Amino acid sequence: MLTGSLEKNLQKAKSLVKKQEFEAAYQIYIEMLGLFPKNPRVRAAAKRLDSLLSQELYVKRQFDPIDELLKVYESGDLTNAKKLSMRILDAQPDNVDVWSILGAACNGLGQHEDATKAFEQAIKIDKKNALAFNNLGVVYHGQGLFDEAIDALQYATSLKEDYAEAYFNLGNVYLDQEDWSRAIASYNNAITIKPDYSKALNNLGSAFQKNGKFVEAVAAFEKALAVAPTHAAAHNNKALALQDSGRYEDALQSCQRAVALDENYAEAFKNLGNIFVDLGSFDEAEAAYEKALSINSHFPEATKALGLLKLRQHAFFEGFRLYESRWNTKKGNGVEQKFLKPRWIGEDKRPVFLWAEQGIGDEIMFASLIPDAQEICSSLIVQCDGRLKPLFERSFDSSIQYFSKSDHVTESHFDFQVPFGSLGTFLRNSKADFQKASQGYLIHQNDKTEQLNHELSRLTQKKHFVGISWKSASKLEGAHTRSLSLKDLAICLNGQDLQLVNLQYGDVEEEILELKHECNIEVITLPQINKFQDLDGLASLIAACNKVVSVDNATVHLAGALGVKTHVLLPFNSDWRWGVSESSSYWYSNVNLVRQKTPNDWNGPLLEIRRQMDN
Repeated sequence: MLTGSLEKNLQKAKSLVKKQEFEAAYQIYIEMLGLFPKNPRVRAAAKRLDSLLSQELYVKRQFDPIDELLKVYESGDLTNAKKLSMRILDAQPDNVDVWSILGAACNGLGQHEDATKAFEQAIKIDKKNALAFNNLGVVYHGQGLFDEAIDALQYATSLKEDYAEAYFNLGNVYLDQEDWSRAIASYNNAITIKPDYSKALNNLGSAFQKNGKFVEAVAAFEKALAVAPTHAAAHNNKALALQDSGRYEDALQSCQRAVALDENYAEAFKNLGNIFVDLGSFDEAEAAYEKALSINSHFPEATKALGLLKLRQHAFFEGFRLYESRWNTKKGNGVEQKFLKPRWIGEDKRPVFLWAEQGIGDEIMFASLIPDAQEICSSLIVQCDGRLKPLFERSFDSSIQYFSKSDHVTESHFDFQVPFGSLGTFLRNSKADFQKASQGYLIHQNDKTEQLNHELSRLTQKKHFVGISWKSASKLEGAHTRSLSLKDLAICLNGQDLQLVNLQYGDVEEEILELKHECNIEVITLPQINKFQDLDGLASLIAACNKVVSVDNATVHLAGALGVKTHVLLPFNSDWRWGVSESSSYWYSNVNLVRQKTPNDWNGPLLEIRRQMDN
C-alpha cells in the first residue's frame, strides 16, 4: 500500500531505478497506475514500466549475477567466466561460490597457480567447504602434486561423506600413482554413493585392467555401458580389457563399436589396429593405423605402431624409419638424450657416440649392429648398461670405448651421436643384412663357464643341462601374456638325462622348492650367480648349458647373442622382432621359435618343445 503524496512516490520509484532495485520500483509503478490511471505523470511512469519489461533478461542478470556466472562457466567460455568472477568478487569479496568458480575457470585455462590461490581463498573464508577442497585436490593432481591432492580430496570426503565426485577424483590420483588397490577402493566408494556414475565405473574398469584383473575390468566397463551405452571411450576401454584377456574377436567388436560411435576417435582406431595385428589381419591393421593418422597426423603412438607392423612383416626400410616416432610417445621407451651434436645416419670416417635407450634385452639385440657401425666410423664410443660392459669389451673390437649409462661423456669426443635402436634405419634395410651377426656375437668368459659346468656336473649325475626361464618382468603392453608356470615348463622338460638349471632372475626359490615338493623335479640354482646384477656371470651359466628353453625375456637375447641353442616360447600376440609365423629368428639363427596357436594356451607349444627335445 502506497503512503505519501504522488510526487513523493514518483521520486521514490525513480531513485529505486537509479539504484537498479527494479523489482521494488516495479511494484510502486503498478500501484500508482491502479490509483491514478489517467494522470499524465503516472502514464509516463507506465512507459518506464514498459521499458523495464522490455529489458527482462537484463533485469534478471542484475538480480542474480551468480546465476549468470554459472551460465557463462557451463557454456565453456572460461575466459569470460574468469572476468565475470573477478568483477563479482570486487563487490562480494567473501563469496565462496564465486571464488570456487574462478578457480575452476583458471584451472580449465591451464592457469594452475591462479586456480590454487582461488581455491585456497575459498577455504580461507569457509574452512569446511568440501567443494573447494575437492577442486583444490583436482588442481594439485593436474600439477603432479599427488600427496597434496590426496590430502585435499580426503579432507573433502571427511567434510562430506557422500561426496561421490571427491572419491572419483581421489581414485584418479591413485590411478596415476599406479596404486591400483586404493584406486579401486575409491571408485567403489563413489559408485556406492552414486550407482549410475558412469565415469567412475569406466575408471574402475581401467584400474582393474592395469592391475591385471581383466575379468573384473570387463564387468566394470559393461556396467558403465549399461548406464551410458553410447559412451565411446567405455567401448574402447572394454576392448583393451578383452584384448588383454586374449579375447581378440570380442575386443574387435567392442573397438569397432567405439569408432562407429565416434568416427574421429583416433586413439580407438589405433587400438583397433593393434587388435587386428593380434588377429593376424595385417592389411586391416594398416588401414586402421592410417585412419588414426588421418584424424591426427601428430599421433606418434599410431606412427610407431605402424612402424612395428612393417618391421614384423620384414619391411625394414620403412619400419625402422617409422620406429623413430618412439621418442614422442608417452610410454614404452627409454629416455631420449639431448645433444648439440647431430644424429648419425651413417657418415663415413667420423667419431660417433652410440648410446643405450631401452631395456637389457633391446641393448643386447641391437648390439649385433655394433661391428657394422664400427666399420663405418673412424672411432666409436658406446654407452651401455654397466652390467653389459664386460661382455661388450670382450666381444667387440678393442678400439671401442665403453661407458656406463651413469657416466658423462663430453661431446668434444665425437662428431655424431645415435641411439642403439636407430642404427637399423641405415644398417638393417633387408633380411639379408641380419645374417652377418645372427650366428652369435657375444663371447662368454671361458674359465668361468668351465668352472660352472664342473659345478653343475658335481651336483647331478645327469649329462645334459637345460637352462630354463619362465617369467617376463617387462612392463610393455601385452607382456603379461609371455609368462607361464614353472610347474608346467618343468613337467614338460623333465627327462631321464635332462637336468634343469635355473636362469630365471628374481626371487624364485619358493617356486623351485614347491616344484620339488609336489613333483619331485629338481631345478639347480647356483647361488654364486646373481642373475640380475651379474650378466657376465649369467652369460657363462648359459654357455655352461647344452640348451636353453625360455619365454620371451632378456635371457633369450643373451643366449641368442652367445650362440647357445635356444627354444623360445612365444605367446599368441608375440613381439614384432619375432616376425609373423617363422620358426627361427633372423636376429639369432640359433633361436628356435615355438608359438601359441590359441591365446593363453601353452599346451601346444610345450608339446612341441617336448617333441623337439626328444628328437
